[in-house]
Amino acid sequence: MVQIGCFQVKKLKKLKLKKLWPFRRTKPGTAPETITIMAQPTSTDPFRIFNHNTQSNSQANSDTPTPNITQIPVPTVTVNPLPTVTVNPPPTVVPYNITPPTSVSPRLTTKLDLLSPTDHDYETIYTKFMSHIPAATVKGIFRLAMPDSIVNRHELMKKTIPVPRQTFHGTKHQCDPNRYITSKGEAKPCSNNRCGLCGIIKDGNRCDRSNNSIWSATHASTSLYYTLVGAPIRVMFVLDILTLLPENNATPHVIQDAATIPRFLILFQHA
Repeated sequence: MVQIGCFQVKKLKKLKLKKLWPFRRTKPGTAPETITIMAQPTSTDPFRIFNHNTQSNSQANSDTPTPNITQIPVPTVTVNPLPTVTVNPPPTVVPYNITPPTSVSPRLTTKLDLLSPTDHDYETIYTKFMSHIPAATVKGIFRLAMPDSIVNRHELMKKTIPVPRQTFHGTKHQCDPNRYITSKGEAKPCSNNRCGLCGIIKDGNRCDRSNNSIWSATHASTSLYYTLVGAPIRVMFVLDILTLLPENNATPHVIQDAATIPRFLILFQHA
């Protein structure tokens, strides 16, 4: 009796087992030999027959020691939870109103700035003036900011003659010059057309008022004779002039209004 798998087969010739694997027939009266058929992954042998009794004996007689297999425990992996992310809402955007730049209105009138005796411009003009007229008593010095129309025409001419010369220009007056000091330059020019002081403050130097030319002097003592002799307060302007005359010319004159621009006004006393 032969057991194939879980079946006992008596007629072995029908299964043709001799073609699969050589084996011994079981003698009558003995226990059947157990044969296990296993699948063979090769294309030539579809089955493989193992004799478990024979295999057990061969393993028992083998000299190869059985390896000791140590089972390594699987390490415990701790998974940290993901941190909680708080998303803040975007801040409220407040619209910003951009104010367009305001246009600067052109200066239409002359601004008089009464200088302090400690001002650098005051010290410069005072020192130069007193070196020429030491007997004078300065009552006040004003810095002049002329109307834009006068400044622009002078700057345009300066492109041709870039270096101005500083001169003195004495003139007469028909009003009280002291009111400019008491008002700290806020007094309005008078309306008398013969007042050289107020005429120059309003319109600058004009050739048509002085025989088509404007005279000035590099020395203040020369211009002193053109002021109002005997007046309690006399007036004298400090000009920037653009001229090609030699520097040693003591009384340079120009024939264009744009060639001159008043920079300072001196109010003084002189016996």
